[in-house]
Amino acid sequence: MAQQAAEHLTPTYNWSLGEAFRHLTRAVRLPDHIALYEMEQLRVEVQKYVDGKPRGEPEYLFKSFRLRRDRHGVVMEGIPWDSRCKVAEQDVRAIQSASSAVQPSQEQSKPKAEGWQVRRVKKALKETFPPDGHPPVDMLVKTVREEVKPLFEARKWKLASLDSVARAMERRRA
Repeated sequence: MAQQAAEHLTPTYNWSLGEAFRHLTRAVRLPDHIALYEMEQLRVEVQKYVDGKPRGEPEYLFKSFRLRRDRHGVVMEGIPWDSRCKVAEQDVRAIQSASSAVQPSQEQSKPKAEGWQVRRVKKALKETFPPDGHPPVDMLVKTVREEVKPLFEARKWKLASLDSVARAMERRRA
């Protein structure tokens, strides 16, 4: 019984980097760059091979390596081509996608899309208050609207509401 428990806790390095990458990108549905980052957080067994046979004791690396994809698959940078890298299947399976890790009660509501008036106000703010389009903090929304009014009139745009000006200045949520 104790031996079974020890075997259960001892990781078995049985997945290649390619197998782990395929699992993370297909089953867990992580984007490629996030899957590579997650794999870089795992402990990796690097075994040197000579003439197809393992040579010496394996080396274990943890967070001291970089992974990249090339035409050969997932490759660890800085190791010789005659080495094989493996990760523990249980460690890879423990990685979950960010969307499945979030509970429904913790989900944030998506911000509302920006309206056409807010986009116009932001353009006018950039022209009126260069370079970043941010008016002074102590300036009232009503005063800011009066400052951008000539640009609206010159372009024959409908003058934006005070609410749209406040949203464009990020003084009010959408």
